Amino acid sequence: MNALNLTEVNRCIRQFGAGQKAFMRSENRALLRSVLFDVPRRSSIGWYCYYHRAPSLLRSLSALITPEDIGRRMRRLCSRPYYLQLSILMCSYFGARQQLLLDHGLKAGQAFADEKVDDACFLVDFWQRACRRTILKA
Repeated sequence: MNALNLTEVNRCIRQFGAGQKAFMRSENRALLRSVLFDVPRRSSIGWYCYYHRAPSLLRSLSALITPEDIGRRMRRLCSRPYYLQLSILMCSYFGARQQLLLDHGLKAGQAFADEKVDDACFLVDFWQRACRRTILKA
């Protein structure tokens, strides 16, 4: 299976980002509270873990099963993993990346010295291949 090229990866990120932005604004996560844990900080910690570990874990997983097979299995009722986890994968990875950009004080268009292009491309390719199989009959 051919991996996405950088233009296709950027298109997927833009599409996902637009949907994620609308979702986050409608949810107003900054105001979420729980007696069990600090929701905003908990999200940031989880995102950081995904950013640093998800690509290598997905590479290991992909050696055993294709993203298409995972997506196909997600179509079953009460399956694990399930579709929301694909959304969490993208949200967490790129949420952490965005936080790192903010932490470094970078503005739109400025170079990010710690950019992990190969990891981002792999993750987006995995995501779109698995997503495609959750909705198509194949």
